[in-house]
Amino acid sequence: MAIFEVNQGRVLTSLISGNYQVHEAIYEFVDNSVAAKATEVHIRVLDGDKKAPKAIVVYDNGSGMTSDELETSLVLACERDRSDYEISEFGVGYKAAAFSLGNQVWIVTKKDNQISAAFLDRSRINEQGEYDGPTEVDSDKALALWDKYSVNPLFSGTIFVINDLIQTEYKTCASLIGKNPKNQVNCGGLHRYNRLGLRYRELIDSGTIRIFTVSGMKGKPVSIESFDHCQRTQPDVDTLFRGSVSTKAGVNMRMTLTKLPQGSASGDFGIAITVADITTYIDGDTLLGMYNSGASHSYRWHLRGEVCFKTKKDFYNYFEFTSAKHGVLLKDTSFGDWLRDTDFGKYIIRESKLRSAAVQEEKKVKTLEAQRA
Repeated sequence: MAIFEVNQGRVLTSLISGNYQVHEAIYEFVDNSVAAKATEVHIRVLDGDKKAPKAIVVYDNGSGMTSDELETSLVLACERDRSDYEISEFGVGYKAAAFSLGNQVWIVTKKDNQISAAFLDRSRINEQGEYDGPTEVDSDKALALWDKYSVNPLFSGTIFVINDLIQTEYKTCASLIGKNPKNQVNCGGLHRYNRLGLRYRELIDSGTIRIFTVSGMKGKPVSIESFDHCQRTQPDVDTLFRGSVSTKAGVNMRMTLTKLPQGSASGDFGIAITVADITTYIDGDTLLGMYNSGASHSYRWHLRGEVCFKTKKDFYNYFEFTSAKHGVLLKDTSFGDWLRDTDFGKYIIRESKLRSAAVQEEKKVKTLEAQRA
């Protein structure tokens, strides 16, 4: 019987190449922190401010891992029990994400009052398929990293230290963090409104988790502000629909549809999909199968929608994640037809017709004014 062989280095490279922007790689670590029931996640960029990024450190106060759990997690596409309330699925995420940022990764974790660690060097993995596991790492180095970065050295948590950075997206630590207290919309980096603030909005707003960025070793933690795609708390935004809808298969979804002022641009247009309180994708193309790909949405630009699946199992009835979990694919083509017939979908169609009629009336008025002139 022939054995199916895998070149580890080339597979790892293929998983990294073009799959992650920096903020998307950071998602993988924060997703793991959420699954570990962390209440705090810190993202520290060294050496800080206007200096070039030399290291990225992500650390939390979650449940941590035992040495056996750490080794299992380091298996590419590892098998483990995954809750329906976490979006982790493929067992690839944080390994591929880490190596999309840098060539060397330290993982230090604490559970049941025991510290475990691993050190991964990409060139060594490529050449030999090896890394330093919990029994091989320098324990003094691991302890020093734990004391230096852990949220609270006395309690559990996990630390990722990514060195020898290869990311080319940001030239300075300040631009990578991107904090702009005057205008969150126009800032870039991790603090840009439609990145971590959007993905973890429900968890941030509920107080389940706080996410901080830190510039350098002396910088103060700055919290990530949540961003509501539907802008439902803004005084000039109307809520057209808000409620729960069940499919014939018994899948229950929370849905929200809002209407922004008519002059709103199309930048954040679309229907957001939230799975287990994490917003994974905004469909501004087909609107979850209601329209053909490439359809014009000029009469719908002022609408913002959200469909929330309570569990990953519910989500998988109609969709599946792309490999990096930053996009989704519709696998049941009837979903769009069903959605169109719900009150949520009917409001979208109605508002489109009203806006179309208003635009046509505006054109007639302008034509008459031009004739009079």
